[in-house]
Amino acid sequence: MSEQENIEALAQQCQSAEEYAMLATKIAATDAEHARTLLKEAELQSQFPADYIRTAKGYIALADSAYASDLIEQAEEACFEAMEYAAVGQAWGELLGNSDKAAVLLQQAASEVQSMPERLLLAQMAAASGADELAQSLYTQIEKSCESIEDYAALASTLLDSENPSAAQKLFASAGKLCDDIASTVLYAKTAANLFHDPKQQRSILEEVEADCQFPKEFVQLATAYYQLLGDTAKVDELLEQGTEFAFSGAEYLDLANGYLQLKEDKSAAGDAYKKALPEITDRKQLQEMAKTASHDLEDRDLAKAIYRKLEQRSQNTTERLALAQSILDDIDDKDYAVDLYQRIEEELTTPRDLTDLAVSLMKNLGDRDRAIGVVHKALDHSDSFQVLRSLFDNAVKIVNDEKTSQLILDKWRNAAESTAELLIIYQSQGEVHEVQKGEAQNGVAKNDSKQGRSILLAAEERVASLGEMKNVVKVVAEDFPEDTAWQQRLVDKLQRRQANQSTYTTFQDQERKATQGLQLIRLARAVMQQLGDEYYSRKLLNAAHATLLEQPVDLYVYEQLLSSIAHDLNDREWALDVLQGLPQRCVSLSQINQLTDMALQILGDRELAHQLLCDYAEKSVSTKQRSIQELLQLASIVWQKLQNPVWLEQLLRTASDKATTLFDWVTIGELAHQAGLQEFATKAYDQAAIGCQNANQFRQFYTILRSSSLSPATTRHYYALGAQALSSPKERLRWIEGIIDIVADSKWAHDEYQKLAPELATGPAAKLFYNSRRYRLQGRS
Repeated sequence: MSEQENIEALAQQCQSAEEYAMLATKIAATDAEHARTLLKEAELQSQFPADYIRTAKGYIALADSAYASDLIEQAEEACFEAMEYAAVGQAWGELLGNSDKAAVLLQQAASEVQSMPERLLLAQMAAASGADELAQSLYTQIEKSCESIEDYAALASTLLDSENPSAAQKLFASAGKLCDDIASTVLYAKTAANLFHDPKQQRSILEEVEADCQFPKEFVQLATAYYQLLGDTAKVDELLEQGTEFAFSGAEYLDLANGYLQLKEDKSAAGDAYKKALPEITDRKQLQEMAKTASHDLEDRDLAKAIYRKLEQRSQNTTERLALAQSILDDIDDKDYAVDLYQRIEEELTTPRDLTDLAVSLMKNLGDRDRAIGVVHKALDHSDSFQVLRSLFDNAVKIVNDEKTSQLILDKWRNAAESTAELLIIYQSQGEVHEVQKGEAQNGVAKNDSKQGRSILLAAEERVASLGEMKNVVKVVAEDFPEDTAWQQRLVDKLQRRQANQSTYTTFQDQERKATQGLQLIRLARAVMQQLGDEYYSRKLLNAAHATLLEQPVDLYVYEQLLSSIAHDLNDREWALDVLQGLPQRCVSLSQINQLTDMALQILGDRELAHQLLCDYAEKSVSTKQRSIQELLQLASIVWQKLQNPVWLEQLLRTASDKATTLFDWVTIGELAHQAGLQEFATKAYDQAAIGCQNANQFRQFYTILRSSSLSPATTRHYYALGAQALSSPKERLRWIEGIIDIVADSKWAHDEYQKLAPELATGPAAKLFYNSRRYRLQGRS
């Protein structure tokens, strides 16, 4: 086939403006006429600016610049998008040499595009079009937008992809201004290596900052770059040696150690650096990494052990310490150290979960079953709640599978159970353990056909508090004890009675859901006992009431109702005692302690507890000496009335005497002492009261108080008579004499006292007052 025939065949295959234009451009130099024909066809099929530009290139190949110019103008008219204007602008510059026209269109495109790759492409197009000023402006804008070495690298990569390495080098060189430390310079060198693969360039970058290294970390970073990029081991040695001279802190020695190990595999130098770093390193993560490196990479067991000892000091919780023990065994295989560490861990742990984790670790790593059992026992000592004991039981079976240990946990777990649902959980768990430890049941014998399983189910039966719980118990007994027909019949009877009373239970349960106060639950519990006699449902309600009261300020009336229900309705004196003993620390006043004492005596009949409550409070009052006189006297009165203890009473009264200031204080002290048979003490108190009377009204008040006491009338009269000598003012004595008539009711005594006072008041300004008093007071009384 001839060249002409081949061209005609190719022309017949053309289907687009691009294909016609490309073929025409190819043959323009050899077959101008045929090329022009193809370009006419390309022009006819042109729709987009790119089509017109390709066709114009064909006419340029035919040296027909005028026609090419017309096509470029048509291309410009067809533009809609920024990069289309840019392509047309480049065509004006490259094809027709019109850089001014190119600059205008490229500037128009630049005003519309935002992405850096597109702006970079525009800069290249401007440079290729002779629009040098615009190209430089765009490059400047691009550089300003680059904030990191990565930004420069991305754009340089774009330039390299467009086969413009010189522009890429020039652009990336500007990234050097971002190198403000050794790390960024190393990144700059590595990025240059990835882009340009020029070892000289990489070395130049690294050498430029070598003198700036000040810290071991920087020397290691630079050495690492020389090693990875250039394989220059001599420079690595030089830099590490310089870094050693600058190392002072633990972190700096750690940097050096990593450098010696990673770059030179110098275990000796790395180990020496680790030893110098260790005293100052406190971060747990760093210590862990150092220990593993020392054991695996440096193969220095002693160094690793020293690091683990320091790591032990920095480990604060069980998880960290158990992980440390695991590492000690895995990394340095030091069983003796691990055993000692486990012992220290065990001595400090008290929570069941932590102790359980310890037991698991002991079994896994040491296979020490006896010790693991001991740890489980310690966990048991610190376990009280149902859920904690449940978890401990399940874990103990998995960890040690020791029958005696499982039984100990089961016993305590059972005691912690309060409901049927909880007891059924225990029953199921002990049954599963029974299978594991004794083997699968055979010959139709029930897996729980044991005294223990039966006992748990009986307890569950007794504590049924709902119809659903009753059904569950019936189902379990029927499945596991099919031969005990009597038991099953009793349960069926109970179930039927429960179903018959279900409406009542439903009513109570609805009231329970609505109850928000402790007293409401207490009253509901009483109603349950009265109407259903259901002790366990009542207990559940009282438990809920107690929990509610614990979250609120103390209301002793409500607590009294709670204690009464527990002690009388449930006949559970131990629980009531436990509730009462938890109250003193929540009570702050004597009146509250007095109420607790009444509860102890009246509800529990526990004189010893009442004695202890007051004893504790009384001793506290005396020892602190911070109680008021009123509180001390109130306490003394309660101690005497309820404990009849003259020794304590005297102690309290002596403390009160140091604080007594008023007539009432001294009379109260005297009265309590008198009741307790402390006559000498009582006399002194009454004498102090008399001494404190400074006027007639006080003597009258003194007598009135004494008259209602346990003193004899003669003793009471004696203390009033002291006013005759104590009062020096005639007017006060006159008022005192009037008291003999008004409150003592002894006219003869009053007559005698009037006679004694007459010489002082019969004359003078007070004479009328005296005569009126005597006449009115004694008239009809002599």
